[in-house]
Amino acid sequence: LWVDCLSFLRAEDMQAAGTRLCRSLAGADVPAEVAARFRVLGVLRTTGGTVRRWPSERWTRLYAMALASVGEISRVLATYAPDHVGGATGLAASVIFGVADAHLSCLQRAPVILACVEWKSCRLDLVAPARIIRMASELADLGLWRPASDLLRTHDRDPRSPNPYPRCTIGQRGEEDADAFTMICKFLIDRLYSATYVNESVDDALDLSRAVAAGRAAVHNAPFPATVAPGEFLRAAYASLELGRATSLMGQFVGLGVLVRPCRDAEPIHAPPEGNRWSAQAKAESYFREGLEHLENSLRRMGGGDNMEEPWKMEEAFAATLAARGELLYCASSVLDRLHQPLNIFPKGGQWGAVTAGNLTRASLSDLAGSFCRLQTKIDACGPSVDVQRACADPSVPRGALILQARTAKDLAKVMAFASRMGNVPGDQLSVFFDYSLVVYLDLFGPHHPLTKNVKRLINEYVGIRSEDLNMAGIAAGVNQWLREGRSGDRMRSA
Repeated sequence: LWVDCLSFLRAEDMQAAGTRLCRSLAGADVPAEVAARFRVLGVLRTTGGTVRRWPSERWTRLYAMALASVGEISRVLATYAPDHVGGATGLAASVIFGVADAHLSCLQRAPVILACVEWKSCRLDLVAPARIIRMASELADLGLWRPASDLLRTHDRDPRSPNPYPRCTIGQRGEEDADAFTMICKFLIDRLYSATYVNESVDDALDLSRAVAAGRAAVHNAPFPATVAPGEFLRAAYASLELGRATSLMGQFVGLGVLVRPCRDAEPIHAPPEGNRWSAQAKAESYFREGLEHLENSLRRMGGGDNMEEPWKMEEAFAATLAARGELLYCASSVLDRLHQPLNIFPKGGQWGAVTAGNLTRASLSDLAGSFCRLQTKIDACGPSVDVQRACADPSVPRGALILQARTAKDLAKVMAFASRMGNVPGDQLSVFFDYSLVVYLDLFGPHHPLTKNVKRLINEYVGIRSEDLNMAGIAAGVNQWLREGRSGDRMRSA
């Protein structure tokens, strides 16, 4: 009864209602806290969800933040989707509380709406850092990577501050800062990779610089522990992973001449070459070296990836890091192919050794194929049959592992296309990796997600099949048949 009554109250009437309610409940809590709690729960009841309150949160502050969010979303809906203004509460609940609201799934323009929301006007300072991290994850899952990163980042580093790293909205502890910076780096790099092509864009250059700066900050806040502690170890591994991905893309952008001058926080960390003048090639080499240093250090520390207390998470981290190294080698190969100059990125006798485009491409294919087959073997072991769509619906298979597999398959096909142009490998097998990626993305994200659209563009470019001509039933059957034929015993062959 109280929930129903409170649902009609305005925010300014909550105090009086709470006082009366507390008397009825024999002083269960301070009046405003009880009133706010019932108001939040009452709102969520209309969307069919529940709420988790972190210990540092108060119901009054959570209610104020939710109220501000609903108001901001209503403002955006009134402009872009006036017929759906009544869904503001459902959209807010889906992001703030993780409620799987039916309105969100039926409103195809939900990502467009949420991308226009000014989240920093939604009183985020009132809620726990963990909630902001979770909200950012919800937005990123919709393909809203830039809003998700903005949610975690206040502004770039103050030039007057001695701290060389950007600041973050969340947390006072190093772990929370490390998680936030890792996510900022990941979200921005995911956005850039979803664009299909490297292009000269001011927004892309800024996001890439921010990603490198955030990745460096993450590694700074999450060093590898002296002893094996799974939580700390994985935090450090993922920080190194995302910095490796960011520096790979930065090296490619700089080496191809797309980005001439990164932001100050993202400048190369190695000493400039003789003469103290940076060329595009020298800058690219520095970024590739930096990425390799972190990725290879992480791979060495993880060993085989199967000696930790959290086997799934460690297996996923190892496979992701191996694939990231493969992507870095591909980015370096594309720069070398363009410049026709040897790149000094590998250590050799204490110095950085020169390599050829062909060697880099073969090493890239080896890493990407090894990562894909290793993780696919573990995914297939979770069920009685080899079926990628079954795996997407299987709760025992982590969603993150499937997303990683789809990304690795897409990257592997892309590198195979590049290698076939150089005569290193035949190009007649790349379509099945694109197909695998497409099937997973469609199952997990649907047809309108940026990742799904990106794979469709790549299929059109490299395979020559337009989106409207794709036969998804036939593609899924072909992928499953290929997976079954690619097994050797209980493992997937990498050859």
